[in-house]
Amino acid sequence: MKGRVLTAQGGFYDVYAQDDVYTCRLRGKNKQGMRVAVAGDCVDIETAANGTGTIEAIHPRKNLLPRPTIANIDQLLILSALKDPPTDFMLIDRLLVLCAHHQIDPLLVFNKLDLSADTRRIKDYYRDFFPIFIISAETGAGIADLSEKLHQKITALAGHSGVGKSSLINRLTGMSEQSTAAVSDKLRRGRHTTRASRFIPYREGFLVDTPGFNVLHLPEDLSALQLAGLYPDFSQYTDECRYRDCLHRNEPDCAVKAAVEADKISADRYHNYWLLLSELN
Repeated sequence: MKGRVLTAQGGFYDVYAQDDVYTCRLRGKNKQGMRVAVAGDCVDIETAANGTGTIEAIHPRKNLLPRPTIANIDQLLILSALKDPPTDFMLIDRLLVLCAHHQIDPLLVFNKLDLSADTRRIKDYYRDFFPIFIISAETGAGIADLSEKLHQKITALAGHSGVGKSSLINRLTGMSEQSTAAVSDKLRRGRHTTRASRFIPYREGFLVDTPGFNVLHLPEDLSALQLAGLYPDFSQYTDECRYRDCLHRNEPDCAVKAAVEADKISADRYHNYWLLLSELN
């Protein structure tokens, strides 16, 4: 039967199939010829009566993130806080670059509306280039609209410690089907820790609780010119730059720099772009 790898640790794979979870291993004869399965993989399994199984095949991947290692993500929910801790715009920009590089849709979610309702800098920084949700995992404000965006999607969550990721997952899954609670309970009884990515069934899709996004380096295969092309707020101006390979740094007649000076692009976001660009040079 076809299933989805929920967690992968130490050669064991929890696979979700037909509303149940099976603890699987790669079939022995395939270990050498088959690539290692990772969380998020679509797989074919054969099951036994005791709840175990073997992975017979791994389907082609839509995408693969290397750190943390997860596959087949539709969108990345980038969670920040309006207050305590303060919004880390550089981390968000790094994650937006990661999304664009791997063709993953970003969702910018700002939690702790119950502590602060001041969203002026956020809206000035990102303008209308990304979907933004202002929520409170504590009170439930804004959760219903966010939940609609997660329907039938595989959504990974990323954010600094203290922004409320666990609270958001608990708030969301508290709204979901009873089967989700049963699966989550079975996973908690296993050998898993917060250092392993885990896929949680949610609204005909999955939430992906992922460690390791707090310290994020730019993709190793990313060039400076590619980075410049991953900013949607720059793209409407790049055709007007004098040079086709303009990095929007020191080049003359740069339309992106002109847009920053005219306040059509956030100066703070442009400054952080410079910092990221310097990491590639």
